[in-house]
Amino acid sequence: MTIYICQGRYTANALKGMTTNPEDRSQTVRRLFRAGGGKLISWYLTFGEYDWMVIAEMPDERAMLSAVIAAAEGGSLTDLKTTIALTADETVQAFQDASRLRSSFKSAGQEGAVKQARSGETATAGTEFQTATNYTGGRRGARKGRK
Repeated sequence: MTIYICQGRYTANALKGMTTNPEDRSQTVRRLFRAGGGKLISWYLTFGEYDWMVIAEMPDERAMLSAVIAAAEGGSLTDLKTTIALTADETVQAFQDASRLRSSFKSAGQEGAVKQARSGETATAGTEFQTATNYTGGRRGARKGRK
């Protein structure tokens, strides 16, 4: 199953309600993911931009989206962000696939650079700008040394 990291914030009303009646939200979240065919790996209250973070396994994106919508529709959550997390093995496989695919793709603006390199031309707009910047900086330094 795919691992998802979901982060969000509580509304002011949610915080007021949880302060009045403290509760373990991880149990509620665990039931939600289980009902959606997945599993809660961990739930955290966090400092910073987000108030909480959930790490869960779900069968697919639709199942995760359904769980997020079900949680959000109650009105106590805001600023939700969901990220797919890949294991180390999945990441190695992705890099292997990228190595195989890279010959079929040229980055924007690279087609001309490849042709210039083949014809022996070396100057590009980026290096010309850098050279001009260095030259100007050198002239300023020379002026400072004059009397």
